[in-house]
Amino acid sequence: MRFIYVALVLVSALMASTMYAAATPAPIAHITKVDWPDSEIHTNSITIMVTVKNTGAETATFNAKFAIQDPNGKWYEGDCNGNFVHSGKETVFYPGIEILHSMPAGHYNARVVLYGDYCFVNKLDTVTKESAFQLYPRA
Repeated sequence: MRFIYVALVLVSALMASTMYAAATPAPIAHITKVDWPDSEIHTNSITIMVTVKNTGAETATFNAKFAIQDPNGKWYEGDCNGNFVHSGKETVFYPGIEILHSMPAGHYNARVVLYGDYCFVNKLDTVTKESAFQLYPRA
């Protein structure tokens, strides 16, 4: 009898959490504009400007992550840049990446990924640009 009671409590909790999840809308947003880096890079870091619009019904936290791909196909990831965006509004994010001395010179592709609450969780949008810039050898 005790087993049945525990099972009923667990089923009730599961149903309640499912109903809550269904009642709580997932954040919805998209990238509306990306100001890519200059075509020639001679610096030790790159910061870009990404405009994000929250098309959801509630204010939510979003994260933008900037990554670059070297001429050999290797991807380098920058840090996440998070920000609150009010419903129906746009906010600017400034994700960046450090340019390592080990990165080869040449033409690089670039990518910005927009996530929900946490980086790598709930991917909402991706914008890429081929041959976004050329990295020059550094001393």
